[in-house]
Amino acid sequence: MPTNLVGRAAKDVTDRWTMPAGEYVVAGCRKMNVMIVSRSCSLDNPKRKLFLVAPVVAVDDLPEEQRGDEKLGELRSNNIPQAFYLPERGCLRESYSDLLRLVPIHRTFFPAETVEGVLLARLSSVGTDALQQALSLYFGKQFGFDYEDECPQSGYYSCSNCFHSGMKLQTKRFEAYKPFDVCPGCGEDAAWVKMPK
Repeated sequence: MPTNLVGRAAKDVTDRWTMPAGEYVVAGCRKMNVMIVSRSCSLDNPKRKLFLVAPVVAVDDLPEEQRGDEKLGELRSNNIPQAFYLPERGCLRESYSDLLRLVPIHRTFFPAETVEGVLLARLSSVGTDALQQALSLYFGKQFGFDYEDECPQSGYYSCSNCFHSGMKLQTKRFEAYKPFDVCPGCGEDAAWVKMPK
């Protein structure tokens, strides 16, 4: 590791981007609260080198125009797909986890003895389910046959829209070469996916 770095624009360095192991760069950073999104079993597994984390932003730190009643209502109802709401609890102020800035961080930033000492809160089982649903909605590509599409193969199909929306999973049998139907759960928003035998 170098002990002296001089920051220069890439255009001013003749051998830029030639180091096989990567370049050293000057970067700015700040210490902040994060939500560890990786499962706790990953934290316990020494073979897992990277953990997914998302910055935690306190509601009080938002600009005033983003703290209106309507905006806060949307946030508190988890209706902003990229913002997972975190209610005030203990030392944790009312906040949200910014899923837009989800990044992998090396495990050396989270030594076990340190994490326990600075952990502000843990998600309940209900909170974990809500986070899984939020991640599924935000990052999961919903796919499936529209209710007006023709069924390509006879069999049982489930509605992926209901699954991704956290509704009761709807499963129906459809016959080949006949149109699918609206979903009993989500109606014309159906996205039918064939189930394995």
